[in-house]
Amino acid sequence: MFVHGPNGELAIYGYPEGVFPPTDFHTATLMEESIYVIGSLGYMGTRGYGQTPVYRFDINTLRIERVDVGSEAPGWIHKHRAVAIGNNAIRVWGGTLLSLRDVKESSEPNTATFVLDLEQLRWHREEMTG
Repeated sequence: MFVHGPNGELAIYGYPEGVFPPTDFHTATLMEESIYVIGSLGYMGTRGYGQTPVYRFDINTLRIERVDVGSEAPGWIHKHRAVAIGNNAIRVWGGTLLSLRDVKESSEPNTATFVLDLEQLRWHREEMTG
């Protein structure tokens, strides 16, 4: 994990793959004292199709942990966008979803918007209005 400090300093932290696997094309959203890392392209053979990886990085202790989130997750998403909604939720949209169809990997644009409720640790699809 790369941590950019307020005065331009850079620190690099390494974690065992079982704790925090190689993660790329993800989002990192600061929520109070934690950074939530959502999504990843990852490596073939390690992707959890249908799941959305979520990790919480504590900015005080530098501890990172996987967060188990229930309900309707976006799926294996990468190259997406994320933004904080108040202090307790993160909106995720855009990007690309990977899935497995007939033992072949499929890639398609994500056309839905999802919200991760950090209090209940649940995803929900955000319905479009108007």
